Amino acid sequence: MDNAAFIHATSRRHAIGARDVAMVRNRVLSFEALPLVLGLALAPVLSARAQKADPVVTSDTPEYCGVLKNRISLMSRASTLPTSLEAAALSEEGERMCTQGQTRGGIMRLRRALAIMRRGEE
Repeated sequence: MDNAAFIHATSRRHAIGARDVAMVRNRVLSFEALPLVLGLALAPVLSARAQKADPVVTSDTPEYCGVLKNRISLMSRASTLPTSLEAAALSEEGERMCTQGQTRGGIMRLRRALAIMRRGEE
């Protein structure tokens, strides 16, 4: 079995004269492997967080338009700051598009309005 993917082939010079130096040099963690090592170390933490969060199901149905409209109205009522003009215009246009049957475009605008409103609260 060839271990070329794991062990670098040593040059003839290192194989003949400097075996100890080459072995120590190959054991040092390279910066190329750092993201992989960090990813493996953080994988249990990230997967535990992902399992705790409830999955969010989205679709391009008129019902989902209603869900987004409700979120926008709840956020605007709960906010102490007035809704920005851009968010208000996007939500109005999104509602209009949803009622006219253009659900995908309406959902896009409603989501964008929600994102703007969330940024304004931070």
